[in-house]
Amino acid sequence: MSAAFPVTATIDATAFVHCPQCDAVASVEWAATFARVQHVQVRCIHRHWFLLPSELVTEYPKAA
Repeated sequence: MSAAFPVTATIDATAFVHCPQCDAVASVEWAATFARVQHVQVRCIHRHWFLLPSELVTEYPKAA
């Protein structure tokens, strides 16, 4: 990867995030990078699922 395209922060494929629709707990099903943008598939406890850029989801804080 060239210096012209810096790598942004990534979300781990085992992370828990907020559902974009209902704000419930959602798990990241998989993560991949397409055209220099990381995309994730998330599925929440209410069975909503989304495929979107990782910068549009909010990660839950890690347990201490």
